[in-house]
Amino acid sequence: DEGVRSFLRSYPTTLGMNIPYAATVVATNESLKEVLNPDGEHSMSTYLLSGAGAGALAAAVTNPLDVVKTRLQTQNLTTP
Repeated sequence: DEGVRSFLRSYPTTLGMNIPYAATVVATNESLKEVLNPDGEHSMSTYLLSGAGAGALAAAVTNPLDVVKTRLQTQNLTTP
C-alpha cells in the first residue's frame, strides 16, 4: 500500500522534473548541433557531443527536482 501512496505523492514532482528535462535536452541538443556543425552535414561526432552536452546540462538543471522526488518516494520507508 505504501508503494502506491509514495508513487502518487511523488508523481507531480516526477512530471515537474521530466518535462523540463526533455525540453532542455531537445533545445540544447539542437543548439549545440548548429554551433558544432554549422554546415548541417551528417557527423557522428557532432551528434555524440551535442547529445552528451545536452544530457549533462539537463541533468544538472533537473537534479534538485530528482532529489525531491526520491525523498518523497522514500520518506516513510523503515528498515526492519
